[in-house]
Amino acid sequence: MSNLGDLDDVDLKTNLPMHNEVLTYDYAQSKWVPKSFNFPGVISTGSLYLVELDRWGINNNSTDAVNTSKGINNALIWAVQNGYAEVTLPKGTYLIDENNPIKPPSFLTLNLNGSTLRIRNNGLEDYVIVKFSNVVSSKIKNGIVKGDRYGHDYSSGGTHEGGYGIKIEYNSRFISIDNIEIQDCTGDGITTSVGYGGIPDNLPWYTLSGSMEAGGIDMITGALVDNNNRVRSIRRIDVTNKLIAAHKAFLLNGNGYSSLGSEITAKVFDVVFYKSDNTFLSSTTSEFFDEIEVPDNASYAMVALHQSNTPTTNGNTITIRYPEYPKFVYIENCNIHHNSRLGLSLGGQYQYIRNNDIHHNSGTSPASGIDIEDGGRVIQNIFIENNKFYQQGNAAIILVTGKSIRIINNTIENNALIIYYDATRVTVSHNHFIKANVQLDGEVLFSNNQLFNSSVSTTDEVSEPKPKIISNCWFKNSSISLNHKNSFVTQVVGCIFNNDSSFMYDGAVMFFGEPQILTDCTFRGNKPTAIYGATKEGWVLNNITFVNNGNDSKSIPRGAYKGCKFINSGILSIGGDSTTTYEFDDCYFKWDGYTLFNFDVNIALLRFNNSTFLGSNKGAFFVWNLGKKLEFINNRFEFPNATSIFTIIDLFQAKCESVLLEGNKFTSNKELKAISASGMFYPITFKNNSLNIVVMDDSPHYNPINNEVNGVIGLAVKPAFGHYELGQEIKNSNPLPGENFSWVCVIPGFSNKFSTWSADYMYWKASRIFVNGHVYEAQNDGRSAKTQPIFPTNSGGTIVDNDIIWKELGLIAVFKQFGSIQM
Repeated sequence: MSNLGDLDDVDLKTNLPMHNEVLTYDYAQSKWVPKSFNFPGVISTGSLYLVELDRWGINNNSTDAVNTSKGINNALIWAVQNGYAEVTLPKGTYLIDENNPIKPPSFLTLNLNGSTLRIRNNGLEDYVIVKFSNVVSSKIKNGIVKGDRYGHDYSSGGTHEGGYGIKIEYNSRFISIDNIEIQDCTGDGITTSVGYGGIPDNLPWYTLSGSMEAGGIDMITGALVDNNNRVRSIRRIDVTNKLIAAHKAFLLNGNGYSSLGSEITAKVFDVVFYKSDNTFLSSTTSEFFDEIEVPDNASYAMVALHQSNTPTTNGNTITIRYPEYPKFVYIENCNIHHNSRLGLSLGGQYQYIRNNDIHHNSGTSPASGIDIEDGGRVIQNIFIENNKFYQQGNAAIILVTGKSIRIINNTIENNALIIYYDATRVTVSHNHFIKANVQLDGEVLFSNNQLFNSSVSTTDEVSEPKPKIISNCWFKNSSISLNHKNSFVTQVVGCIFNNDSSFMYDGAVMFFGEPQILTDCTFRGNKPTAIYGATKEGWVLNNITFVNNGNDSKSIPRGAYKGCKFINSGILSIGGDSTTTYEFDDCYFKWDGYTLFNFDVNIALLRFNNSTFLGSNKGAFFVWNLGKKLEFINNRFEFPNATSIFTIIDLFQAKCESVLLEGNKFTSNKELKAISASGMFYPITFKNNSLNIVVMDDSPHYNPINNEVNGVIGLAVKPAFGHYELGQEIKNSNPLPGENFSWVCVIPGFSNKFSTWSADYMYWKASRIFVNGHVYEAQNDGRSAKTQPIFPTNSGGTIVDNDIIWKELGLIAVFKQFGSIQM
């Protein structure tokens, strides 16, 4: 001031200069006079302070790190003490001392004004450029925070991954980082650090280990009660302890690795508070790792776990903690990139990561955009919204743990989203995934996302499966892999899969492990499904539509299909073993140019109920082998535009213990065969079916009962083919006066439509003959002897005939006329 006073054109008498003012030239007075400082983006009020560099010994030309760090911190403290709400740095680059980070205090905004805070090159394994420590309502905005990654001295060894751009720690609250570029740190761009919050172990109640007994606590009176489904603490939790009283809250956590102990099975527990005179105060029910609010006038608390087994000391690692982590942190509009370990490592609660560009963070594992890990399940209510993730070294986001995490409206490109088993109540919604890999192991709602050339995989743990719902997502050339050790952990609902020639995965949905549920999904384009490994039984598919999936063979999962549509879906193949079942109910099949089902398996059951088959020039089934049961009940087989003759259901030498067709309708414009069974080993029950133009094969394996052929029920002549049971009645479709009304089977067996034995004749396997009222079947290809052998009459008996083995199958059926019609 004395130097300015020596100047004759400066007026310092009329108006003394104040902080936050500059000298400007007044032409009316021909003098320099004090005036409030104004610059774009900053409102000039008494609450703003523009840092006076000379006053605080600060350099903004990348020199003198020690004094610059010291000066900035001193200026910030002074500004708070003098009532300023915002401090602005003049533009420049400020070299920060690696041993003395910038520490924004409570109730203050640090406006970098486009400036850079740059750490001095150093060889430390850890450093911080800006640190928020136990502060409230503090903010930094509008500038660059830059590490020394590319000038760092790594000669001491190791990764030096503790170098942070911005660190928020302990009980900091309402912290804002806005419009900051954070780059080139040897560790993380931003970290929000969770403290241990541990009660000193010299206090006996710091842990519940070794202090549990059978019984509960009455939630209304606080009395100790017998309860076989509860175990309670013996030790009292002293809520007047200064560490708990300061926060008016405590938590029940696990050990340093968040483990509660191998014998803790409870998910929730009761907490009962008592006054100092031991009278009941209040009660609540809580979850582990959640804050428990301490009511006024509380002296101590006791807890009761919702489990029946009393844990031993070794099986119980529950500890009492006080809250020691950041809450209400806002990281917005930032550009976080080229940090060696992570863009952000998050711990604490109620943190909002919004509208940021997070990219090119790589070098040291986990080399990702965001990692939520350290602090365990105390990490809760994290909101990751409207960010862009790309070109990380590993993943965009990794959730190792945490509860109530929201990942919404982000774009993730060329990176992964990994949600591990310990993460719960995670919502992933309305995101765009481009060439991304998504791993869902924890408890997740994955909804309304769009995926392009991306993959989703789901897995679980045997001991504690976490439910997952994948709903209303759009997959373009993208895939889901379901691989579970527990049944019905994952549901895929309302998703659309569109694939074209650039589809690079083995299947839009790949089925592994235990069965899951798919509902209301549509698969368009090639490769709708693929099965690998030992796929288990019991998959549930409801209202699934497969459309235009190509003509190649498609394996479909073993299970129950309800209301599904297969429209030009390609050849459908089934697989399994003697325990496998497939059931199709109210399904729709439309195909052309190939046989719909083609398989050779040995399964327990293949059943179709109330389904529609709309074909053209190829049959519906070509069965080499099936196994036990094949059933068609109340289905419609329609071939309105056939141009050739073929068989709708072709049991080609099929081994099947039981075949039932009941209540089906077969219609065509040509005389197609409803079913052919020339090589069948067992009889077919063909009952109450309706055939319009379609005909029945004259195979001896039929057991035809009350079928309608072209509007006529029964047979015009005595049965000449099929297998019949004792007492079975076959109606005469052309009853005339003097004729019989029907035929009744009096000796069960096969109709007499077999040739007799011939000498020196070549028979093929499954050929049948009748001898002395019995039917025999060739068990192999061969030529008969020149002399007829003595055929056995016992059921299933065999005889060697030259090089053929014959097996007795049963008797020739005998019919008697029933119900004479009067002349």
